[in-house]
Amino acid sequence: MQRNEGTYNIAQNMEDLYAIARYLNEVEHMERQDRIEYLNGYIEAFCSSQRVNKDKLKESVPDIVDSRSATRKMNVIDYIPISQEELATIEKIDNLMYERTAFTLLCLAKYYNMILPNNGDWTNCDDVSIARFANNQQTAIKRGEAIHELCALGLVSMAERDSNLNIKVNFISGDDAAMKVSDFRDLGYQYMQHKGYRFTRCQVCGRLIKYISKRPRTYCGECKERYSYKTSNRVYVPFSDRVIKTKCCNCGKEIYVNPSKYWIESLCDACHF
Repeated sequence: MQRNEGTYNIAQNMEDLYAIARYLNEVEHMERQDRIEYLNGYIEAFCSSQRVNKDKLKESVPDIVDSRSATRKMNVIDYIPISQEELATIEKIDNLMYERTAFTLLCLAKYYNMILPNNGDWTNCDDVSIARFANNQQTAIKRGEAIHELCALGLVSMAERDSNLNIKVNFISGDDAAMKVSDFRDLGYQYMQHKGYRFTRCQVCGRLIKYISKRPRTYCGECKERYSYKTSNRVYVPFSDRVIKTKCCNCGKEIYVNPSKYWIESLCDACHF
């Protein structure tokens, strides 16, 4: 189990910790103290000290391990089947951004249909998360335009209540599995790969990476920050070994920072928070 270090906020780190705690409890059958030690090690290794206070995060670990959400039964799904009829419906949109959005909404609705028998094809996800899943790095206006266009085509519909921003998918059909989705990272890229766009996979985490030149990239953005590749002995070196010594621009305390982020991460943990 591994998640690479990135610019995650406290809420996202907590979400990861709850998910890992559930996995350790149900799949690994670890004792309580072992789970606490594992989560503390995860925080130390993969949570960025520049973004979260690791000590405060560790204080919440016992509560996470004992919580109901960390001990309830996990939902185990092998893959989300996407039928040929559904893919054909999406391709008729003829706009790649809207197609990625429609594909993402379809995957979310089918996922929740599997874990919630009475879901009724609702996506249960906000527009910001949908855009992140769909790899649509657009403004709020563009995200709204994509949903509006899909509504106009009759592919999705909004909830009747103005305060409810949930989206319902109207084109779920077919029982075949022309495409199987087992990884919810980069759903938009997965759809593009299915259409024939060139992608490669990160050698560390397996994430899809777009081709930007004739020479494919080896790592995704997150793993590139954490690992460097030494051609001399052909081994991975943790990025934490490659830091520079400087002073906090606020209090003058000596700190070690990432060389590539020297100008934006020049505060110690105390001043950062």
